Amino acid sequence: DGEKIFREECQFCFESKFSQDGLYICMMCDTCCCSQHALMHTSKTGHDQFVLFVNKLIEEQSYQQFEQKLKTQKLEELTEQIQQIFVVKNNSLIMVEEADDEQCVCSALIGDCPNNDQYRYLKSTSQQTIFQQQQNCYHMNLIPDIKQNHPDKQICSKCALTNNLWLCLQCGQLSCGRRNWDGSGGNGHGLVHFQETKHAVALKITSCCKSLQEVYCYECDDMVAITQYNIKMLRQLLSQFKLEYVLERGTATEISLLDQVAINQLSAQKAQKQEFQIDQNILRQLNLLPFENTGNTCFANAALNCLIHLKAFKLVENHQQFCKQSPQSCFLCQCERVSNALKGDKQILKQQPHLTNLLLSMNSYLTNNENIGKQQDAMEFISLFLKRFTNVFQLPPTRKEVKCQLCGFCQYSEGISQQNLSLTCNFFDKITDGETGMPLDLADALVKDLKGLQKPVYQFKCKQCGAQNRENEEMIIRVGQSFVDKLPSKLMVVINRLFYDAAQQKVCKLKTQIQNAMHVDLKALYGQNEETLQLDGFDQIKVRAALKYCGGNLEKAKEMLLQNQIQVDGNDQLHYALANKKCDLPAEYKLSCMIEHVGQSYDCGHYVCYCSTDLGWVKCNDDKFSIVGEQEVPVQDAYVLFYDSE
Repeated sequence: DGEKIFREECQFCFESKFSQDGLYICMMCDTCCCSQHALMHTSKTGHDQFVLFVNKLIEEQSYQQFEQKLKTQKLEELTEQIQQIFVVKNNSLIMVEEADDEQCVCSALIGDCPNNDQYRYLKSTSQQTIFQQQQNCYHMNLIPDIKQNHPDKQICSKCALTNNLWLCLQCGQLSCGRRNWDGSGGNGHGLVHFQETKHAVALKITSCCKSLQEVYCYECDDMVAITQYNIKMLRQLLSQFKLEYVLERGTATEISLLDQVAINQLSAQKAQKQEFQIDQNILRQLNLLPFENTGNTCFANAALNCLIHLKAFKLVENHQQFCKQSPQSCFLCQCERVSNALKGDKQILKQQPHLTNLLLSMNSYLTNNENIGKQQDAMEFISLFLKRFTNVFQLPPTRKEVKCQLCGFCQYSEGISQQNLSLTCNFFDKITDGETGMPLDLADALVKDLKGLQKPVYQFKCKQCGAQNRENEEMIIRVGQSFVDKLPSKLMVVINRLFYDAAQQKVCKLKTQIQNAMHVDLKALYGQNEETLQLDGFDQIKVRAALKYCGGNLEKAKEMLLQNQIQVDGNDQLHYALANKKCDLPAEYKLSCMIEHVGQSYDCGHYVCYCSTDLGWVKCNDDKFSIVGEQEVPVQDAYVLFYDSE
């Protein structure tokens, strides 16, 4: 859990005992810090005694040699642990040569905590049995010895479902899980199997991986905690069912056993292509981090790497130094923790950044294991993150526009409104076959979304030429929106990929593909008031000054210009020329990074992101990074796109 993770790495960054300077644990509050943050912890709390844990290489060798040996040997076999007591004096960590009895006892207890603090020992006459303090289920220990057996078919034994499958750990039968409130999930045949056989313990086989094993006990009606003791039992049971390979999968992606065979073949093909992997030190230079998937957290891993790539974390620097909250629960402390991971320049034998406590600091329902049977949404996470952090992608104000197509006259509303954090490209009006739909041009969809549907306003007359909309005739007067000023330097576009299927009575994933998304031109969103006034013969600087003064109202600006109420001196000319230089900028954008959802259903699958860097396009798949060609970026299937102005 989160507390255990903090005993293995610095609370303010991700350095561990395998870092060059090791890990300092406070004797007074058990806070873990690296050497730099130990001094900061002392300045904030006054706690000045620490126990240092550092794992040094047994043999001197280069980092490349170490990585090569790590493929065949465990990290603990290549290092030796050193434990020493330090105190802080004059803003420096000083090693204690002769520790007193209290310091020695405290150091010994802290050193033993990682092995024993999660468990209690119950002595019996025959053997010593280990139980976890919380969420322990004894039914797993009562599973009898079984003969070698494995499921004949990789589908539910009572229906044709291939996803959300649960393996009975007693007899090996595969059954689907319970139905969720929205209609997704299964048909509840796992519960039926328990009622018929009283086999209580089952493993969710379709999302099982190295970091996540979802074991459920129907007798206790609760999830079973996986400890170092019962993970060995679980591995042994799976080997008898010939399914032990599921524990070697890298991510907790909801996937059927039938699809697993195809994925293994695809992985073999990629291995033959020798896809170029990126070193961690290079990743930091590219503003990317290899986040560990701690259980269905790929949605946050993909979203955060996009935001890091866009340098959205610069605003939280030096927050930890003055924050009085616990770093585990403070959202901004966790943001700076991610930012600190990019600054590391020391040799690190083992560092695995993760977003466990960042998620917990945002919302209580975003748990570190995500044992909820459903995939979290990357866009929902981004929205929550930006609301808590900063509106980096907020759009400028917009105004209502009524435009005559006959004479070009434009009339704008008095008030202006502020857009939300992103543009939303809606596909609902384009669905033709329920799931796919016709491909859409992204720029065209965005312009229509911002300007509105431009429905005709009947019985409305143009004040300039008198034209009027009439039913069953071509529309002359259109109502929509346009920007008052310029478009933002960064743009986030969210593709709406969810729709409600009335026939199936559930929410489905929309697979409409988008076109021309690498480069987007949004010039059509600019208002035409400035050009209209310039055509009337007014000076450009005076036009801009009048529009600025009138908040973009064309009629008021024209009236002030006609009455010669706008006087611009030399300094004002320079001011308005610089302030409104943005009006001359093109509304052209280039794709900087994007998030893709891989999977057939909205509530399962996997999130990856693609970032444009100096090395080319980089695919970020949790903690695995590789360079891909631009033609390999699946921009047509993108879910969230981030753009920089060109």
